Amino acid sequence: MADRHNRDIDRQPAPLPEPLNVKCVDAHAHMEIVTNTAADSPEVGAVIAEAKSVGIDRIVQVGYSAEQSEWCVKAAESWPNVLAAVALHPNEAPVVEEAPAPVKKPRKPRAPKVEAEASAITAKPKKAKAASDKPKAPRKPKITIAK
Repeated sequence: MADRHNRDIDRQPAPLPEPLNVKCVDAHAHMEIVTNTAADSPEVGAVIAEAKSVGIDRIVQVGYSAEQSEWCVKAAESWPNVLAAVALHPNEAPVVEEAPAPVKKPRKPRAPKVEAEASAITAKPKKAKAASDKPKAPRKPKITIAK
């Protein structure tokens, strides 16, 4: 998926490391950048299989834009060991108006296996409180020491 961050350049895969002694979670992955394919494609399956071969049994696929977040949800729906983290990077905020409707407004109920949803996509700015709205500091209790 080509984008304005030049992430569509040809990348050679790194050699696989030695297998881990314990099963681990990849807590921050961007498989859409590595594969440049649809979330349910065989190429994504190959990345997941390679990760599993070295001890990674779950992958958190992280979205940073509306488009990538939607890709993450599709990946989580397609692969049993993939979770989606749906987010909007601050650099992407200027393009939020271009987001598709399902991404702008989280689905009810929330999509299975989506561990985080970007409230920044749908949240409205909070109204600033006036100085007079500040809560008053609590009174300090009087302490009496008996002699």
